[in-house]
Amino acid sequence: MKSWRVISRRFLILVLLLGVAGSLHTIQRVHAAGTLSVDPQANPLAPEGSQVSVNVRVDSMDQFNAWKIVIQTNSTALNGTSIDYSTQSIIPPGDNFLPAVTCVNNHGTNCQAGVDGPGIIHSEGTFYGSTPPPTTITGVIFTINYAAGPYVFSSIHFVVKDIINGGCSCSVTHDSVDGTYGTLTAPAISFTVRDQSLFATPGTSVNTTLSISSINEFSGQVDIAYQPNPAATGVSVTFNSTSVALNNSTGFVQATIFSSQSTAPQGYLLNITATGPRVFQYVLLQLNVQNPGGFTIDVSPGLLKLPQASNGSVMVIVKPPRQNSVQEFSGNVTLSVVAVNATATLGRTLFYLGPGKTVTTTLTISVPSSFYAYRYLINITGRGRSADNRDVNATAQLVVTPPPYDLSPVVTPTILTIRAGQSGYATLSISGVNYFIGSVYASSTMSGGTARYSANTTTPRIDLGKPFSFSLNITIDPSTPPGNYIVLLTAYSGTGIARSITESVTVEAGSHRVTQLPTTILGLTVPVYFGILGGLAAIFVLMTALVYRKNRLDRDEGWENEP
Repeated sequence: MKSWRVISRRFLILVLLLGVAGSLHTIQRVHAAGTLSVDPQANPLAPEGSQVSVNVRVDSMDQFNAWKIVIQTNSTALNGTSIDYSTQSIIPPGDNFLPAVTCVNNHGTNCQAGVDGPGIIHSEGTFYGSTPPPTTITGVIFTINYAAGPYVFSSIHFVVKDIINGGCSCSVTHDSVDGTYGTLTAPAISFTVRDQSLFATPGTSVNTTLSISSINEFSGQVDIAYQPNPAATGVSVTFNSTSVALNNSTGFVQATIFSSQSTAPQGYLLNITATGPRVFQYVLLQLNVQNPGGFTIDVSPGLLKLPQASNGSVMVIVKPPRQNSVQEFSGNVTLSVVAVNATATLGRTLFYLGPGKTVTTTLTISVPSSFYAYRYLINITGRGRSADNRDVNATAQLVVTPPPYDLSPVVTPTILTIRAGQSGYATLSISGVNYFIGSVYASSTMSGGTARYSANTTTPRIDLGKPFSFSLNITIDPSTPPGNYIVLLTAYSGTGIARSITESVTVEAGSHRVTQLPTTILGLTVPVYFGILGGLAAIFVLMTALVYRKNRLDRDEGWENEP
């Protein structure tokens, strides 16, 4: 039988932690060859009041990390007392275990009306951690402790047996093996349902088959009835026969479950009973009511970054929202697109979307030149008509923005020729890219010299559409050898943007003037020339002294001859 999918609100939250999107009634199934069983399968009769313990275990089960298990016994033979998780051997060491439901005979944690009651053991749990579960799992999930009662026989029957892989949103299909306690001496019946989980849309019906079999040569009439669930508004259950006559045999009854247009889309638990002479059994059926199948539109990527006056494209994906609905959409879908201040063109506008299929097309966007930063919203609408004449619409939105802010530095001239020991000059102009506005700074790195910036303001800043320029003074050390050098110039913002550009500098040898003394003067060697010049100076000094002396003597004689 297919696995049971009754989902408590608490368990749904836990499974969502493991990445299961949506409720468990939409979980996809995967094939497995594992077994869920009661161990030991046959348990001997025990003295009344003594403890009887059985393990719930898996063998060679595909990878899973959650479960929902409901087990029923005849409480007059085996009356549950506790659930023991300390015996488990399947959870990897270090993983976290979250027991969502631990309910024994309608007592415990998060018991559920309509599920729990006398003779019912109900466990829901999940585990997660850094260590993925093994590919196949074998071991004990938990242990059930019972008190032996006065009655001498009970089946230990799996009513709900969900084994779940939260990693892929899958319910792992598996075999199950019930257990027994004591020795069956009285006639009894077994009561099973072919589909424990069914899907329907409001206003539709689904069918399943009930199987009633004799145990220990039971003979008699068994009556089949639906016990209405007050929460299941608009849900009715009818049978092609409300009774079946058994004579150590098996009988079948077809059940039709109808949900009206007023039935709210959600999961409902339906209780169907089988009652005969001194026998009683019941089955729980999960009815999942869903909205009629439609389709969704996705855009990938949903955010497109385009520079002004450019174009780009995205993928538009049309698909059904779920793969296991009872009524998936099928029909023609027409796409349209609306863009304001930009141009948007669809590659295809008309598709046929089959059940469970996906179709795609390309959406090309062109954005115009714009002085200001922009944010364009591109709206895509899909309109379809299903095979059952339902109008179905879906929408999606694409956001178009400029790429991230950036800087663009430019230096002029790009090549300088400077003599060693001298300076050269250039201009570093920084422009904002993709609507950058804000403060800018500059730095430089050079071997063999220094590069210094100057600006006409203490707060250099780029405004929209207005670059900022730094004056650049490159000074070459006198000792720098001639050759070609690179100056690394970097423009950066206060927000972490940095862009670099290079300036090429050719260094020439420095200018040194040396004066050479003459080797001859007036045809004479320097020593002879200065020797003659010295002799003439000496004669001039001597003659001057003689003239002075003669003039002195003449003046003295004149004074003596005066009367």
